[in-house]
Amino acid sequence: MSKEKKLTDKQKKIKILVVEDDPHVTKQYDLGLPNQIFHKEFAKDGEEAISMYESMKPDIILLDIMLPKENGFVILKKIRHEFKDKSTSIIMATALSGKDDITECVKLGISGYIVKPINPKEVASKVLSSFKKGKQGKSN
Repeated sequence: MSKEKKLTDKQKKIKILVVEDDPHVTKQYDLGLPNQIFHKEFAKDGEEAISMYESMKPDIILLDIMLPKENGFVILKKIRHEFKDKSTSIIMATALSGKDDITECVKLGISGYIVKPINPKEVASKVLSSFKKGKQGKSN
């Protein structure tokens, strides 16, 4: 019976895939995204991100741009075009803050853009805000 309850609790959590190659930043995300709200999985490169995306079917992807193997732009394009997934909220989290980078991501259908360095105390509210905005935009 308690096993069923745990499964139900897990299903109620928001599934988030964090794609980040820097272990220090990954730890900051882990601290800033509360376990009570999020079921978290972590990928450290582009190839791992795609594999985990396919098996996990996350509600949100928090995606770095500068990654080994495949960068965030490639991953974003694959999810939106090859997998034809318009419903997963994708939030870019990167040190790249140039207008061209942001514009390119917006054209590809992101839900939000967080410029690093991140503050662990603010990351959950930023992620949830972008997630809610993305869901509202897709339901209209």
